[in-house]
Amino acid sequence: METKDKHREFIRFEKLSYYDHRSKGRIKPTPQTKKKYMSIIIDGMDQAKTNSPQLARSRKDTDSLTMQGNHIIGVLNHGSDVPVLCYVNDDSIPSDSNLNMQIITDVIKQEQALLGYLPEVCYWQMDSAPDNKNRWMLTLAAMFVAVSLFRKIKISFLPKGHTHEDIDQLFSKLAEFLRNRDILSFDNLASAIAECGLFEGQKPIVKPVHTLLDFKGLVDDIMPPYKAISQPMCFKFERDESGENVLCFAKKDLQTSKRSDPECWFPEDGYVVCSVADARKVWSTQVAAIQPRDMDLNELHKTVDKYVELTLMDDIQQACWDRELGRLETSLQERCGHCADLRHKVCD
Repeated sequence: METKDKHREFIRFEKLSYYDHRSKGRIKPTPQTKKKYMSIIIDGMDQAKTNSPQLARSRKDTDSLTMQGNHIIGVLNHGSDVPVLCYVNDDSIPSDSNLNMQIITDVIKQEQALLGYLPEVCYWQMDSAPDNKNRWMLTLAAMFVAVSLFRKIKISFLPKGHTHEDIDQLFSKLAEFLRNRDILSFDNLASAIAECGLFEGQKPIVKPVHTLLDFKGLVDDIMPPYKAISQPMCFKFERDESGENVLCFAKKDLQTSKRSDPECWFPEDGYVVCSVADARKVWSTQVAAIQPRDMDLNELHKTVDKYVELTLMDDIQQACWDRELGRLETSLQERCGHCADLRHKVCD
């Protein structure tokens, strides 16, 4: 078999492994049985049509104006009663590991509220970007196992250049819907996402993110000195036989299983990430809020004034911007030591 054919075959089986996880997540509970698997995929959408304000048709008198950067991170929670979630943040919220960790935690809390419990096993599918594939994300998974949210968590990454999956179909639908619409404000964007139509049988649930929590700082207290995490494409977390520690196992790809290779998971006895006792102590603490990033609000004020002058923005959209700029001004004024004292519970 030629090299290209081998590569295509490898990618096909990698994707089939993800589809297997997705299928397990879609198995519904019955009156006699609880839901056993939870399967989520998380990714960010290209922001070319999400910044605001911008018009569907370009105009010379608005093209050079400053826009607010808005970002959409989508989550598909396969088999959930709320399967499609879109988290939206502006440029004041850093789009980094903290944001992804906060979103995953929120999705899990929502599923727990919907079911009244959490499944035994949770599958996370992500691309291998640095804000996903890192020691903080791995430690968060270990913490979830330590505090008994899940018996096992498996994190999988598809090879670079081959990450387009069902969530990209959601983004494609959103992009097509937004392409012919004026996106005049953050609220306007959120409303448009919610109206884009059905995906997996439901309209997307939109969740604005205006506060970011320091999950990296939270897990730093128990994070071990990970080594060589760039090569493996799959990680598994579960407790050891004593139940006192959480172990991490890795394997080179998704498709290889114990049936085909009994030694596919390494190290053989697992890598101790943290003790259950230490993780529970950390979990009982509260998480500090991250200070917002600086923004040039003067330029945004000029943009809004220009849109109003050109009668491109009605009273409703102007009121949305008054609220948005007021909120941003307040958050930036509070960029001080006080922010570090704004602490939040991670989970009940």
